[in-house]
Amino acid sequence: MAIYKFYSIIEKVDGVFTVTFPDIENCFTDGETLHQAVRDGSGCSRQSVICIRG
Repeated sequence: MAIYKFYSIIEKVDGVFTVTFPDIENCFTDGETLHQAVRDGSGCSRQSVICIRG
């Protein structure tokens, strides 16, 4: 099983935490809390890698 590691950038903009992945095109999400943003970011990156791998 391959292990992939991607860095994320988490910023708080207008009271909302945004998560972007510079190395994965069109992969971003947000959340009202840091916990929600991190959780959703994990799912977002996982789905993007699944789509890339085919």
